[in-house]
Amino acid sequence: MKVSKNSLVKIIPMILLVLVVGLSVGYSAYRNELSIQGAGFSVRKIARSLEITNVAAKNSIDGAISNYETYKAKSKIATISTKSIKSSSEVPNDTLLSVGFNLPNEDSKITYTVTIANYGSVELGLFDIAGFPDNLEYTVSNYDLQSKFCSSTCNLGMSKDIDITIGYKSYDESKTTYNLNLNLDFREFNNITYVNIENDGLQPYIINGGTLVLDFSSNPKENITVEGDCIVNSGYTYENYILTVPNVTSDIVISAS
Repeated sequence: MKVSKNSLVKIIPMILLVLVVGLSVGYSAYRNELSIQGAGFSVRKIARSLEITNVAAKNSIDGAISNYETYKAKSKIATISTKSIKSSSEVPNDTLLSVGFNLPNEDSKITYTVTIANYGSVELGLFDIAGFPDNLEYTVSNYDLQSKFCSSTCNLGMSKDIDITIGYKSYDESKTTYNLNLNLDFREFNNITYVNIENDGLQPYIINGGTLVLDFSSNPKENITVEGDCIVNSGYTYENYILTVPNVTSDIVISAS
């Protein structure tokens, strides 16, 4: 089929326009990736995963009274290095829990049931709860602090109730009413790989920023080495067959020789 010169004149500019737009988009994506990798990082964006979906006063001891309990999730998109998370601030998976209560006596305690749900694919755990004054302390029940939040699953679809009990570390009868904004610090996990070590019973991961302590006394290893991005800064010790790796902020490899 013959194509007239007039038709070609009309078609060719349109084809060129499509090619230019496609090349511009491709170059833009390449340039962004290149600038990121040039800085030593390959990044991925993930939505925060854990959210508080409910909070309620469960019980009280020795006259404790709950005045209110509310929560506010700080939903953000976190940019995370695939090599390692340099600090917990890079993962803004934290949620504000606001509670007000009276603890009139030295042995007074108040317990709140908090429902945690996971709406993403990232497995997270609770590193700590910040915002308590020096004279108060807390305990968590129905969950081991710094472990993964799991029900039938550990990511999308997970929902779990935990109990947070607040009481006195030191009692001051002049200060018995409290209004607290508590920050729940949710963090990702780093993988642990073992080389020339039987890893039956040894933990395969650790929460970001956590301290790893392993006891090899039942199966002594004379020489243990630990490798990982975080070791450059935090180091580790191996004494009396006890391995201690503080502030683990990357995947690590533990080898025996």
